[in-house]
Amino acid sequence: MPEGTVTVGRVGRSHGLRGLFRVRIDHPHGAALLAGAERVWIDGLGEARVDAFVPHGRDWLLSVDRVRRIETAQRLLHADVRARVPASPSPGAADPVEDDDAYPATVRTGVPVLHDGRTLGTVVATCGSPLQPLLRIALEGGTDERYLPAQAPYVQVHDDAVRLIDPPPGLLDDA
Repeated sequence: MPEGTVTVGRVGRSHGLRGLFRVRIDHPHGAALLAGAERVWIDGLGEARVDAFVPHGRDWLLSVDRVRRIETAQRLLHADVRARVPASPSPGAADPVEDDDAYPATVRTGVPVLHDGRTLGTVVATCGSPLQPLLRIALEGGTDERYLPAQAPYVQVHDDAVRLIDPPPGLLDDA
C-alpha cells in the first residue's frame, strides 16, 4: 500500500462502455477523500489519475485515466481503491478529513429536510468535496437516500433544519 494512503472503498460493477465503474465507499470519509483526490491507487491497476468522481444512487461512479474500456473495468471488480490522506497545513491544524467543520456549509446530522411544509427526510452526512459538499438525506420511511448540493441556491441551511425553496424539477422525484 502506498505510504500516506487509506483504503476508501471497493470497485463495483462497470457502468457504461467507456470504463466508468461504481465504487462502494467503506471509509467514513471516503467520498470526501476521493472527491478531492487527483490520483488513486487501485489493486490490479496501480496508480491512476482521477478524471471524474460523481454520486450515482447509493454508490459513486469513478473514471480514471488508465481505464477506458468496459473489459478493463470488469477485471477490477472488488479491487480496493486507495486515496492519499491530505496532510494538515500546520501542526495542530484541523485535518479536513477528520473535521466535519472543514465543510463550508456544515450541517449537523439529524436535522430535518423540509419542502412545502412537509418533512422529506433527515440529513445523515455531509460528503463530497469540501468546495462542493453534498448533503446525504435519508428519506422518510428509511427506504431510500438522496444527495442535495449544500451550496445550491434552493438549499437553505439553518441550525434547526434544511429548507428547500423551489428546487428544480426532477430533484425530488419519488421523494
